[in-house]
Amino acid sequence: MIRFAEEKDLERINELRRQVNDMHVKGRPDIFKPGFGREMQDLAREILEGEEGNIIVAEQDGSICGMVCVSYITKPESPYNLGRKIYHVEEIAVDEGVRRQGVGTELLEFMKRDAKERGFDRIELDVWEFNKSAIGFYEKNGFVMFRRFMECRVSDKIFAETERLRLRQMEPADYGDLCKILKDEEVMYAYEGAFSDEEVRSWLDKQFVRYKEDGFGLFAVILKETGEMIGQCGLTLQDIPGRQVLEIGYLFQKRYWHQGYATEAAKACKEYAFTVLKADEVFSIIRDSNIASQNVAKRNGMTQGGTFIKHYRGVDMPHYIFSVKNQ
Repeated sequence: MIRFAEEKDLERINELRRQVNDMHVKGRPDIFKPGFGREMQDLAREILEGEEGNIIVAEQDGSICGMVCVSYITKPESPYNLGRKIYHVEEIAVDEGVRRQGVGTELLEFMKRDAKERGFDRIELDVWEFNKSAIGFYEKNGFVMFRRFMECRVSDKIFAETERLRLRQMEPADYGDLCKILKDEEVMYAYEGAFSDEEVRSWLDKQFVRYKEDGFGLFAVILKETGEMIGQCGLTLQDIPGRQVLEIGYLFQKRYWHQGYATEAAKACKEYAFTVLKADEVFSIIRDSNIASQNVAKRNGMTQGGTFIKHYRGVDMPHYIFSVKNQ
């Protein structure tokens, strides 16, 4: 059943709004704040008690499983624009347990009828570019793009460039792209499986510490042609038996394997280590079962030296030590 919300529904409405906020924080942690404090919760009450909007809820078996917050906006005519009345979707949420069961579509159909009865000729909403599933859902339900916000990062700290790639420091906004790498079981087989959300965040935070303390770390690998982050590659300080060494490490999205990107990025890191850092030798420490990464190291001019055991996630992992000297 689809209906307008009542005051008794506010607690459940805010539970659904929290799910939306958590999703936004994951997608753009450089913009959205984690947590869901009292000020955020009070927004739903303000909409419900005001006259310039409403909240619509979907109910199944006596429990609210979806909601939409809408605003009724009147924009006066200006020298540049005609006056408009806008039925604007502020937030929409469907409980994680009932998604892809038609609840969102029922909410949209209710909104379309309500907007028409109130004299609006269109419904508008904003959707973030990272939320591909939402974009597809809206398009499937008759929405089309009519304007677009764009951004250009001018604060990128470029570490190295190659013919096809650009290596730069990672930023909080890279979390979503990093998840495509670190949460992929196949990519992370040498680490005994995919990372959790918390492990991805810890990995990213560790790079920020490395940038500050060492001046380098693992960097985002950007494909120049598309601007997409396709992997990570960089220099880190690692321990091997008897000493600490400068290592070249790399991990790429699976769909970009076997196209020479890892080798291209690794060679750029070697060049930086030798020419800028004046390193005498660089290393790649690779699990014995990771043949693909071993081949990248060989193409980067390295040869295999010693072997030692790493203890990680409760597993003893033999690792080969590859290295190349600065000639």
